[in-house]
Amino acid sequence: MALHALSQCTAKILLSFQQDESTFDSDWTVFRSFAQLGMEERAKGGWLGDAEPDRETWRKAYQLYVQAFREPTAAGDKKKLSRLLKKPLPKEVADDIFTYDAFLWGLGRMSLSNLEAHGGLYVLHSHLNHSCSPNVSVRHLEQRTALSRITLVARRDLSPGEELFITYVNPDLPLEQRRRQLLEWGFGDCLCSRCLEEEKAPSLVAAGKESNDLERELKAGLGVL
Repeated sequence: MALHALSQCTAKILLSFQQDESTFDSDWTVFRSFAQLGMEERAKGGWLGDAEPDRETWRKAYQLYVQAFREPTAAGDKKKLSRLLKKPLPKEVADDIFTYDAFLWGLGRMSLSNLEAHGGLYVLHSHLNHSCSPNVSVRHLEQRTALSRITLVARRDLSPGEELFITYVNPDLPLEQRRRQLLEWGFGDCLCSRCLEEEKAPSLVAAGKESNDLERELKAGLGVL
């Protein structure tokens, strides 16, 4: 899913550069604005669970990616690509896309920003911060536009200007487990209001578990799991 999403984004960037500067600048800004966490960083932080990072597969995927968009091996494919891409990308942009490190960061960016159950990429969703007591849920309410639109549903009354939060972990976990997961994943020590309250009053830890609906949301890939 991440490789497919990255390929789609790469194709859009390459084609927009052939059109005009403003179109390219707009698409490039969107691509760069996705929250990101590289594949190696994801592996170190435990995002892959107990599985070892499959670096051999990453390398093979990278080779296919470069062949598709930059260095086709077949003469016919080279001609097709040259007809589509008459203007070469600036070196700094090409390096941000086609080096191996950039590829791994691209995969990580797609994985982190992708609502995997539906295959969509959403800049807004990728920048929603975490709280162990989130104030919004992410939904696909219009099935006909499920791949192009998400809806944020308030879980309680919100004040004007209040920051929106989703949860990155299962909120039914106890305080120490939630904090440990977030710390291992590179998000630091959680200082959300719920964690601070439970830290001061341990008796609150067992109270007020979040609904099963939110847990299903996490399992469906609507957080960053």
